Amino acid sequence: MKTLKTRWLVGVFVALLLAPLGAKADDTSTGIQGHWRSACAIADFWGQTRYDDYVGTGTALIQTATYFADPSCTKPIIKMDWTVQQTVGSEIRAGVRNLDLIYNQGAMTALNEMGKAVLEAWGYCGYQDWPAALKRDVTDRGGIDHCTVKLPYTTFTIYTILADRFYFGGFSGDPTHRSGELNMGSYLTKVIE
Repeated sequence: MKTLKTRWLVGVFVALLLAPLGAKADDTSTGIQGHWRSACAIADFWGQTRYDDYVGTGTALIQTATYFADPSCTKPIIKMDWTVQQTVGSEIRAGVRNLDLIYNQGAMTALNEMGKAVLEAWGYCGYQDWPAALKRDVTDRGGIDHCTVKLPYTTFTIYTILADRFYFGGFSGDPTHRSGELNMGSYLTKVIE
């Protein structure tokens, strides 16, 4: 009896664990709609950690990367806002679609004195002075050292939505090198407001 109960519990646990992998994709015909957020993760630069917010309405999308001075994403220092146009493409397999993201504008804000110090130390986008709390448009400065890529810039990826999780594939600046695989280890979650 104990063995049967143990097997049943293990079976239920495995079924619950694997359920998202076989879950039917949610509607993917509209791209990023509403407010989604990535997990707090180690940043590539400007602080220890970062998360990204994506807020989409129709084809318009705002992506905000917030950089933090602590490992738990509680002390923001810098914010980068991107104005993006999203174009949803064809379905490449059940529930997975192509997605083109055209980054048209970028603006950087040092949120406090620590953020100001970081951006000034970098000379970000050629500016030596970064007043705290000033949102500075860097769209026309793209392509110079220590700045964003030259805008507009298009990145090509794929995506799906499973169980209220938004998964991207890899990103490429070349449509002939668009990723065919989803990154199931990283996802956005829907923000309830």
